[in-house]
Amino acid sequence: MYGALPKWISVQDDLPEVPDGEMFSKGVYVTDGMEITKACIMRAYDGVTGWTYAGIGKITHWCEKIPLPQPPKEE
Repeated sequence: MYGALPKWISVQDDLPEVPDGEMFSKGVYVTDGMEITKACIMRAYDGVTGWTYAGIGKITHWCEKIPLPQPPKEE
């Protein structure tokens, strides 16, 4: 139904691609091994790249997408 499932990628092995340029933001899913939340990896105006997220501990893995169920059909 969905094809291959996305895989969690260790932050020690790889990080989401942040293209060269001034400011950038990309939403991904992250986990600390216990909780999953949505986060952004971003480059600020000063060129510093980092994560913005809340509600979990230290990020250990990330994933670009998680399969969602099909939208409900209108009745």
